[in-house]
Amino acid sequence: MKDRLTDLKPYLVPAGIAGGALVAGLGLGFLPWQPFGSTLAVLAGLGCGYLLPRWVALPGTALEAVQTDNAAQMKVLATLLEDVSADLEGTIGHIIGQFLGLADKAGAQSQLLAQTAAAADTLESGGKNMTMDEFSRDVAGQVQSIVGTIHWICDSMEKVSGELDTLQHHADTVRGFMEKIDFIAKQTDLLALNAAIEAARAGDNGRGFMVVAEEVRKLATESGKFSDEIRREIVAITGGLEHSYASVQQVVGQDMSPLDSAKGRIEEMVGQLIDQKTGVQVLLQQAGQDVGKMSGNIFAIVQDLQFQDRIKQRLEHVIEPLKGMTDGERIHASYTMKEEREAHARAVAGEAPAPQIPAKPQDDNIDLF
Repeated sequence: MKDRLTDLKPYLVPAGIAGGALVAGLGLGFLPWQPFGSTLAVLAGLGCGYLLPRWVALPGTALEAVQTDNAAQMKVLATLLEDVSADLEGTIGHIIGQFLGLADKAGAQSQLLAQTAAAADTLESGGKNMTMDEFSRDVAGQVQSIVGTIHWICDSMEKVSGELDTLQHHADTVRGFMEKIDFIAKQTDLLALNAAIEAARAGDNGRGFMVVAEEVRKLATESGKFSDEIRREIVAITGGLEHSYASVQQVVGQDMSPLDSAKGRIEEMVGQLIDQKTGVQVLLQQAGQDVGKMSGNIFAIVQDLQFQDRIKQRLEHVIEPLKGMTDGERIHASYTMKEEREAHARAVAGEAPAPQIPAKPQDDNIDLF
């Protein structure tokens, strides 16, 4: 066995490197966390390539030194693997914590976007909440009511204009009557004057008639004054009617087509506003759904990142044999007799149990190195 291993010594370096890399690669290299798998493969390959050729067929004290050195190297490898396992577990745990934080924030953003989208569809007006459709109908109704009222006012002004025109005709008729009253008053005054002249010619016989003529003349004068006052009032009333008529004509003469055009424009703008707000609401809803999906994807990533448990188990499966190999090398190095080393080799090969380490070394059959 010793001679055969010595003959194979030139081939053990590449075989050890390839075997170690293959073992580590099968255990870890297929995982998505490639840096750790590659590192472990390199460590295992170099360890096997370094230890195997040094372990083969060395006699005496040199063999013990190599075995002790191999045990130390395997202990270092086991320690490195434990460090890699701890670093991997800590790093993945930190990444999972970060992703969980992102998932929580994404969930909160999704709820906030959903609330914003719901708020975008409502509007508070007059102390009550209404949807955008209700708001559109309410605005359209208010505008229609205002435009209808303005049209009604214009129609009423046209009627008032006609009535004022009729009143002006009546005022002209009254002025004609007042002119006749003035004419009658003047004629009565002239008649009273003639009667007074004739009474004066009659002397004492016409004295009574003189009194009557004087009273008639006074009545004619008062009638003239009263007619003048009525005329002034009629002129004032007529002037007010003419001013009102002119004002009404200005209102009636206004073109109502710009008002109808403004009504249509307001309705169009309200419709565009509602369409834009509806578009924003749709975008907010879509964004909320996307953020919700993102949160689900993050949770899925967190579940996938829990592969470090499997990696840790595989690393433990590698570390424990290395520790066992270290213990075996330490036991083998403690043997002082050739029979003990041969028995240990048979035990490792599965042929017989390994001998127990004696409390005190025997004096016979001791190989001195």
